[in-house]
Amino acid sequence: MSNATTLESLSGLLDESLDSIPDAPSYVIPPKGFYKLRVTADAKDIADKPAIQLTYEILDTLELVEATDTPVANGGIFNESFFMDKPEGKSYLKRTLEGVSAHFGCTTLLQAVEKCQGLEIGGTVKHRNNKNDKDKPYCSVENITVL
Repeated sequence: MSNATTLESLSGLLDESLDSIPDAPSYVIPPKGFYKLRVTADAKDIADKPAIQLTYEILDTLELVEATDTPVANGGIFNESFFMDKPEGKSYLKRTLEGVSAHFGCTTLLQAVEKCQGLEIGGTVKHRNNKNDKDKPYCSVENITVL
């Protein structure tokens, strides 16, 4: 007997008004600036390497570095990954979360990461070069303060 997924087996899940299904968040590359964000943290395997991925939801654009930049819509998300199999990955994660660690008195990276579950923060978004696609920089968040 097969347990294959078919349209018929999913009909109860799919037979719902499109208006009742929430829109998926958009992945965005926010312009450099200062933002109000909501952060969550997940442990992941990325390319078979252990990583911590911080996902940021934009709650508000507070200040842009370039006045000519257009803010992205609130609700957009972006992420930043830190590879735990390399010492510099831990060092960068420590630096990124130093405001969280100081605010909550965390003494380990685990404690700081655990505090990042739906935490509202202020942070400076910066861009790093993407060697594979110069038009899509990697975003990083610095100077985090807990709101």
